[in-house]
Amino acid sequence: MKTNFYLIALGLLVFVSCKGSKTSSTKPISSLPVSSVTSSRSFVVDESPVVLKTFNQYNATLSKVTGVNSADTDISDEYEKIKNSLPGDHSASTFTPFHQISQTRLAFTYCNNFVDNNSVFKAYNYGSLSSQTLTKNLLEKFMGSKDILGEEAYVKYEDILLKIMNNDAGLDDNGKAIGKLLPIATGATLNKNLTKLGCTALLASSEFTTI
Repeated sequence: MKTNFYLIALGLLVFVSCKGSKTSSTKPISSLPVSSVTSSRSFVVDESPVVLKTFNQYNATLSKVTGVNSADTDISDEYEKIKNSLPGDHSASTFTPFHQISQTRLAFTYCNNFVDNNSVFKAYNYGSLSSQTLTKNLLEKFMGSKDILGEEAYVKYEDILLKIMNNDAGLDDNGKAIGKLLPIATGATLNKNLTKLGCTALLASSEFTTI
């Protein structure tokens, strides 16, 4: 089950791009198409201002923003498995698909723990909350309110997360609807799992993986 979530969450990263302060003439890493992420050996970024967080910095960031202790067994076990596959330096030119997959795995592990154990999120009635409400709650927890982000950035992230929370897998290369992200789950289980995916897409994006 976890493997499926990793793959789905990795695909969701194409929805999430950098804020204006981190953009340049080079496309943000997390906005590259999935085909580029999975087929290229590395991302060649010439004169890019993008500075990656190293493995320990990224782990510390996820712990801080989620409030999940990095020493918790599920986190520490996953981190030990993949830390050597996370960025070892700050250079975007050496960033590989394996780095992004590992970032997604770690982000999902934190989000899985966060949604299940955070005092606010674990108390939600996922069977009755709308996708709009869950989107708003995720955004305000990890990105800030509309007043903090600004309306343009807020609406951009809101549109992205609403697709996830509506279980929309988007379009294929021919413009045809793929279908549902999670085709089997329903009700509260579906909404809770989509919340974990939405969280993962945010925390594995360049908003949190870069400095």
